[in-house]
Amino acid sequence: MDWLKGKFMKLRRKSHHSRDGFTLIELLVVIAIIAILASMLFPALSKAKTKAQGIKCMNNEKQLQLAWIMYAQDNNEYIAPVDDTGTSAPSDWGKYWCAGSMNDPNSNTNLNILQNGLLFKYTPNPAVYKCPADPALQYFPAMKGPPRLRSMSASQVFSQGAWLPASQYRVYKKTPDIVQPDHTWVFIDEEPHSINDGGFAVQMMPPTSKTGTVVDYPAGYHNNACGLSFADGHAEIHKWLSRNTYTPPNPISSHSGTDVANDMRWLSSVTTVPK
Repeated sequence: MDWLKGKFMKLRRKSHHSRDGFTLIELLVVIAIIAILASMLFPALSKAKTKAQGIKCMNNEKQLQLAWIMYAQDNNEYIAPVDDTGTSAPSDWGKYWCAGSMNDPNSNTNLNILQNGLLFKYTPNPAVYKCPADPALQYFPAMKGPPRLRSMSASQVFSQGAWLPASQYRVYKKTPDIVQPDHTWVFIDEEPHSINDGGFAVQMMPPTSKTGTVVDYPAGYHNNACGLSFADGHAEIHKWLSRNTYTPPNPISSHSGTDVANDMRWLSSVTTVPK
């Protein structure tokens, strides 16, 4: 009897010890289940992150837009000039809303560029000059160095308007001159290969034209969309229909075609009006 009892206790201890850990098959099943759940959750999390970045981008542009409006109110309605030449020297940085070139590693992380701009005293937060989804670093496209300071650019209608061309379309020096403030964009999130000086060029597309031209490329960070602010103070996220609207070729150059016609027709409609 004692022998049988000892045998039974030995079997119980053996059975108990066998349940102390998972078998290899059980571990593989658990890992597979976790992988499936992660693959199901990742798109939703990614979409939520993109949406949150879009909201932050739009808030940044609203703050910049408010600074733009306050500057005009303090300066007899004159608009902060836009440098769209890319040649401004440091001594000229204080003449524009923002200067310097973001494709120049010697200046694209220099905080003085923002601080010397005409709008900085109205919005003294460097973060509002850049979309949170912009990954560009100092030596972009090489991912080296600290983050660039700016991804926002201002419309060339507040400068010389060479690409419009200004001989056919209105440019604005004072806010009362703007024909349609709620349909005139001021700041746009620019694509990291495209951004250089503080201006964003648009070649106006007549409503009847079937071919559009992209000179400077808007960003497409927010599910193929980018943020814009408008002269009346509102901001919005606009979705591009063609990938070629926000994806420049390599090496970068302007792009013309029917594929970008709808996007450029819309952008032209909120840029300026004929003379």
